[in-house]
Amino acid sequence: NKNGKVLLLLPYQHNNLSPDISTTTKQYWERNLTMTNGTEEEDYATDDDDSDIAFAKIDFAGVNFEDNDSGDVICQVEHAILFDFNSIPTMVEDLKNEGGFSTLSRAAQWIQWFYEGNYVALLRDAKVTPESIFTIYHQPTKDELLNWICMQKSGKNNDEYYLEMELIGIAALNLYLQLNYTGPSLEQASKRSHEHDSNYDSFDDILMPLDNNKKEDKDKNGCFHNCVLSELVVDGDWPCQVCLVPYWLWVSRTVFSLITSKRKNYPSQVWSMRAAVSHVRLLLNSSSPPPSLLTEIRTGFRSVLIHYCQDLDPWKSDQSDINDHEIAKFSIAASLLVEWGLAQHHLDLPGKGRISFLMAKKYSGLLVELSGSPGKRTKYQQSAIAQLKLEARNIRSKEGGRKREKETNARSSQDISVQHPEDGILLEKIKYEDSEESVESLLVLDQCILMALCLDVKNTNPDKDVLTAEEMGAYLARVLWNLDDDNKSESSSDWMIYATALLERAWLEYQSTHGRERALLQLQALLDQHTNKLTITQSTYDSVQSHSSPAQERLRNL
Repeated sequence: NKNGKVLLLLPYQHNNLSPDISTTTKQYWERNLTMTNGTEEEDYATDDDDSDIAFAKIDFAGVNFEDNDSGDVICQVEHAILFDFNSIPTMVEDLKNEGGFSTLSRAAQWIQWFYEGNYVALLRDAKVTPESIFTIYHQPTKDELLNWICMQKSGKNNDEYYLEMELIGIAALNLYLQLNYTGPSLEQASKRSHEHDSNYDSFDDILMPLDNNKKEDKDKNGCFHNCVLSELVVDGDWPCQVCLVPYWLWVSRTVFSLITSKRKNYPSQVWSMRAAVSHVRLLLNSSSPPPSLLTEIRTGFRSVLIHYCQDLDPWKSDQSDINDHEIAKFSIAASLLVEWGLAQHHLDLPGKGRISFLMAKKYSGLLVELSGSPGKRTKYQQSAIAQLKLEARNIRSKEGGRKREKETNARSSQDISVQHPEDGILLEKIKYEDSEESVESLLVLDQCILMALCLDVKNTNPDKDVLTAEEMGAYLARVLWNLDDDNKSESSSDWMIYATALLERAWLEYQSTHGRERALLQLQALLDQHTNKLTITQSTYDSVQSHSSPAQERLRNL
């Protein structure tokens, strides 16, 4: 507010509720996440919701759902998969070497495949491919799908069962997102020209291609595709029919519906919410989200945010004397707030996540200031004039408390950036008179928050307005600064954040006369990143394989 205080409010605030700083954080999460249009709703969806699954005909003999203690190792694995991706290899070795968990060797192999982005191998080993279930059920229902998945599990106790089920749901969701959002694509066997190659691998059992040359296969796959789409209908809203392999989203939604209904596990709840938001984005109705999905997403995020944020004081995040453990907790809370804000944006809720983005900035310790600085924009400009500039730094960056992440894919990310033509008049970036040596490189989480704040600028200002484009450009320039040749060795980078920033910049530059050529080439370069074929921007096989980020890197911060 105008007094410099950050209020813990969310878009669901009741009109009669007056904010009070003395109220605890937990009370705000509980109150503001359960309010919709002035009415309170139940904590959890009822059994009549369309999102639930009937379990009456499924045999769960031998599986103990009442035991919520999944073991220390299982909890550590779930936490690492969700929040600490780089620690997964060490976790896999611990699983393989720990004598008490020797029976989890299959899960250890699955975790290794997940870390390598080999979701196809994981799902094939789990025997849940579309081809395998289609041979049993011609038009499978949710109950039949879940019953088939449960029969394929090798887990003999609660720990193994849940870990395998959760890995199947995560791998299915990531494969769906890879094929429809991030790439790279899986080439179909019908489009391969070197079938005699020993490394040839058919993905027809994973993709169930609709453009198969054989008429009988095309009819069979089309029937299966339509059957899956009918199962993804929510409150009369149909999903988009041109999406790729909606079966894997269906598998993920089905698996997480079972896990979250039988077990109170917050990492699983986060993955379930990610699948639910992906489900909303697949539906064709753009006017309003289905009520059942809206209730499910709001309820899920409410329980997750209460669990991870209730004991944290956002004003304490500004202090430099907090330890590494508290910093990690603040970072987790900030990342979940960004996800909840993006969910509000996709659901087109009031505010579109603005308050969540501001709270994420507060929890992260990120300081952002939009100001001006003299600089030059063109090659032939003689005198510097005022240019919009975004100053951003983390308040804990100089304290050494937050460890910087390793730069894993800066080189591959830099390859997708397109420069202005040599005969153009624009500089690659604004050349400020102020020295940029004092500019600090940002962590991946801080870059995510800046991109979220850039989205908020777009949501709260007139579209296709010059001033809106300039303000958004300042946020994008600060994010892209981390991948400059002079800075990328010191900064942590992420393909998804960098590609999104380049895409947003291309949309903005397309409206300008001198930036239109680079915008078109940039869009083409980003499009080519989704295929394994040779293109105008990928002219060699080395550029396709070595200079492109793998799937797991692209999906880490989607």
